[in-house]
Amino acid sequence: MKNRLYFVSNHPKAQAHALQSVQKEQEKIGYYSLPDQDITPILEYAEKIPEHIESIVIIGIGGSSLGAKAIYEFVKPVNNLKRTLYLFESTDPIDINSTLKQIDLAKTHFIVISKSGTTVETFAIYKYVYSLHPDTSSYTFITDPGSPLDKYAQEVHADVLYVPQNVGGRFSVLSPVGLLPLVLCGVDVASLLSGARRVKESFFEQGYMQEPLLKKAVFYAKNHARYNINCIFAYSELLKYFCEWYVQLWGESLGKHQRHSAFHVGLTPIGLIGPKDQHSFLQLLTDGTRDKSITFIKIENFEEGMTIPELSLPHLESLDILNSISFERLINMQCDSVIESLEQEGDIPIDSITLPKVDAYTIGSLIYYYELLTSLVAELMDVNAYDQPGVENGKMIEDHFDISYELEHQIRGGSKEHLLDDIRALIEQCTFSYTRQIEMKGLGHAILTGETLIGNEPFAVVLADDLCTNNTPITNHESQITDSKGILAQMIEVYEKYQCSIVAIEEVPMDQTDRYGVIAGHLVDGTDDTYRVTDMVEKPDPKDAPTNMAIIGRYILTPDIFDILRETKPGKGGEIQITDALLEQAKKGKVIAYKFKGKRFDCGSVDGFVEATNYFYQHLAKL
Repeated sequence: MKNRLYFVSNHPKAQAHALQSVQKEQEKIGYYSLPDQDITPILEYAEKIPEHIESIVIIGIGGSSLGAKAIYEFVKPVNNLKRTLYLFESTDPIDINSTLKQIDLAKTHFIVISKSGTTVETFAIYKYVYSLHPDTSSYTFITDPGSPLDKYAQEVHADVLYVPQNVGGRFSVLSPVGLLPLVLCGVDVASLLSGARRVKESFFEQGYMQEPLLKKAVFYAKNHARYNINCIFAYSELLKYFCEWYVQLWGESLGKHQRHSAFHVGLTPIGLIGPKDQHSFLQLLTDGTRDKSITFIKIENFEEGMTIPELSLPHLESLDILNSISFERLINMQCDSVIESLEQEGDIPIDSITLPKVDAYTIGSLIYYYELLTSLVAELMDVNAYDQPGVENGKMIEDHFDISYELEHQIRGGSKEHLLDDIRALIEQCTFSYTRQIEMKGLGHAILTGETLIGNEPFAVVLADDLCTNNTPITNHESQITDSKGILAQMIEVYEKYQCSIVAIEEVPMDQTDRYGVIAGHLVDGTDDTYRVTDMVEKPDPKDAPTNMAIIGRYILTPDIFDILRETKPGKGGEIQITDALLEQAKKGKVIAYKFKGKRFDCGSVDGFVEATNYFYQHLAKL
């Protein structure tokens, strides 16, 4: 298979991080090793199934059935398979009854799949089918060792196979979950695994697949807030059920709380079949919201040889240009023309995957490609692709900015009820998202944990222990507070002018420089408050400080700071300092220091906290 990216993705450090992460994951995540497994036990077990069996039925849902269905439906039209595969995937009674009418129970073998051994839908259907055909020799169960289903199978002396350790349901298609029903139908599962193994080797051994997979994963992760919908446009009806499998894999794996925050992230998957869906969806892609990335999948050689006959139809002579064109060429021309039209838009990220032919090897390679891509994107988005993280991080601060119904109930009806309006207005006007620094590794490390919240945008950093105000001081109760631009508003104006990282500074006593990051620089544009930074030192001894201009807890940072922070070595106390990363930007002339207009209180100290409390009491609370 070939993968061509039509968008630019050049983030070598993020790519290296993703590669190292999945290399390490191989030690504990089971699906990575499935292409290398010994399938002899599965083949030997398949030989035990009587020859008179004509139908194989999967009773399972989601990951227990979609993968096998995708592979079966891909290879079925070009292979003379020895058995027909049916699936019970839904508790829809009409669907259940319709499927039962298509099979002869006496000539059917049922494979009941439930990793947990307690899937409600699966056992509702199994109970019904078993009531019609109570012969345990007609059933094979696939589950986790020791599950309730495993115990049931042992109790009724039925055959049971096991899901390999640490293989999740949606990643289980290349395990007995998918291989057993496929081999029973006559699919070449050895070739299937060979295709998957080829992609695995190419990726992990620096082959052709490594670069496009890494570039694509990094692009998706870094732009997940902007392009939050990912479409597969598959130019073959044979890939219809592969699209269904992809939707489940992508949705369940990437729609999560982040591991180190309570922030919700995800990429919405859509599976489309061209040329059918291009007539209904292309308009949305071309002129709709620019929130979608698109992968086109086409087959290079259908091996059918069908051509459009040399016919000229009355009133349709203009369509004679189609004469003698093969359908294989026509469908790929349609795909290429859509790619070309979307590429010309300039702001729609697209890529194409070209499959060489229709066989088990090809679909095996495509399956493993998407499993790898899912793992890479998940790592870069800081989510657990294989389970629900169950994140409780940031719970206390979430509650602080949430509605407290018990407190409101106590206040309501009292003299302080009017204060609820201000609190509710704040909560309703703002959206709060959270990330958590698990270890105290410095401000630079703390900022780095927020990368997936921010994406590829400039952002502000506000340190709560520096309380700043730009309200004109009030000397009597009849005075009114003067509306002035806040510190961040001032800094945003500076950013809009210089388009680089901005730090807020103020002059401090020289004997206090060891409490701050201190800058050196020169005034720019004839101003008296804006400096082009040439040097930065974290908490210098007063005798070594270049100036007394100290950085306070207000920053506007450009997103390239994240790549710099990843490479910044810990300094004093094992902390990653933001000043060290900013210094790297400063060396390229990309940091401005701005002496803000306003007043700062150091609430990280007792004296500063008391001073701030008294100040705001005098100037605000008494109004």
